[in-house]
Amino acid sequence: MTLTDVVGRKMLRVAILASVASALINTVSFRGAGDPECKLGHRSFSSDPAALQVCCPKYCGKCDDWAGCGSVNEQDSQYACCAAKVTEKTCENNAEDPYCLQSCDKKSAPCSLGVGKEFVAPEETTASEDCGNAVGDFKAECEASVKSVAPGSEHSGESQWKGVAERAAAASNADNAKQAKLYDAQAHG
Repeated sequence: MTLTDVVGRKMLRVAILASVASALINTVSFRGAGDPECKLGHRSFSSDPAALQVCCPKYCGKCDDWAGCGSVNEQDSQYACCAAKVTEKTCENNAEDPYCLQSCDKKSAPCSLGVGKEFVAPEETTASEDCGNAVGDFKAECEASVKSVAPGSEHSGESQWKGVAERAAAASNADNAKQAKLYDAQAHG
């Protein structure tokens, strides 16, 4: 083994270790504080869009006021897993408490997600306005693409498209014949 081989192997090992370290740093366990979308926990939900939403830790299993929320894993978890209690401790509802639960932008669960934003449906898009034309447009584009291949040659796109059209017509006729037989069988059966 030459010196170049030894150095190359060591460089490869260093590169692998660096990529593993980079991957570990980017994992959930090494992220900084803050989970603004509650990806690492469970979000509370309310039918009222103006209600304050909170994020409970993942170990809670969910974030609402279920029967066992106050003693998850046999611990006092009411201010982590019970949505009403977590909401009660948020800084929006308890600003004078220096230990109030801050925004999820600043810390991980349990934390406050703030007031839900009202959803406004977007206006109708152009895709739904011409939906019936999409199939025809697609077929026309396919035909133009195939026909543009090697014009004037023995295996031109024009002759290939003719073969495609003949096979499609045969399949359609066969399907129509099959449907007619089924209809006859049901009508006379």
